[in-house]
Amino acid sequence: MRIKDYIRYISQPFRLHPPSPGVYIFTYHQAANAFDMNDHFRGTFTDTNSLIHHFKTIKRYFKLISLRDYEKVINGKLTDPYAIITIDDGDASCEYTFLPVLKSLNIPATFFVNSAYLDGQDVSWPYALRAISTENMSGLNELQNKGITLEKMRLTDSVEYYQQGKIEISNIMKKQNKKNVYVGLNFLMSLDPQQFCVGLHGHEHDRYSLLSKCEQMTDLDLNIKILSKIPSFINAFAIPFGKSIDWNNVTKSICIEKKCVILTSEGGYNSHHSSVLSRIPADNRSINTIIAKLL
Repeated sequence: MRIKDYIRYISQPFRLHPPSPGVYIFTYHQAANAFDMNDHFRGTFTDTNSLIHHFKTIKRYFKLISLRDYEKVINGKLTDPYAIITIDDGDASCEYTFLPVLKSLNIPATFFVNSAYLDGQDVSWPYALRAISTENMSGLNELQNKGITLEKMRLTDSVEYYQQGKIEISNIMKKQNKKNVYVGLNFLMSLDPQQFCVGLHGHEHDRYSLLSKCEQMTDLDLNIKILSKIPSFINAFAIPFGKSIDWNNVTKSICIEKKCVILTSEGGYNSHHSSVLSRIPADNRSINTIIAKLL
């Protein structure tokens, strides 16, 4: 087999072996024509051409459905692979990149949004910390001397370290001119409920596992209060960051009380009814490789 024929063959790893019946939920965050280190995280960024390729590939090998139809599909007889598209955080690219692509391909999707940052009212601590580092803001050295880094903030199990880190980051950002990198409420209100959903992602982009029960309830209640006014609202909660270290049984009990389903971001697909749905991180990855690993 010639090299170019082999490359063409392996680029379609599931041509003869379609994905197993189930519901596959793919999640994205940021997209644009080109990567900008001042606006994007490398690990959660997909360029526009790759995004289009992702969606066309998913559309070819899966039956695309809205998150609203999940219950009906999962409780029925699963004979096909279904796919759901989700976009987290409410980045401005939801409006300028994701929406036009989704509309052009007639693909339904759910936007999971942090309500604290709508219309640039504030920024999440991960975005703020990235901005402080990439723009070499005044205060960066102080953060580094105190050992406050993105990796440690993501992995720590110390509530004291995490909360102090957020305070230090916030204090630096208060002295800066804020750049709006998020969508606005008007954008969310304008979404067609027939094609799109707007779901919960926490009022702030926080690690719920490091919040008290009262703090978790307050944050989620505020998220619900603001977003539930939107016509395309759906009572589903995508855990910020989405890993097992980012939520706990308290989070689950609160969501059960509020009758909202939980979505994580640790890979895998859904083959039976559950109050916790698995999602597949798809940013900055080969869609063919992602699906091949699911076979």
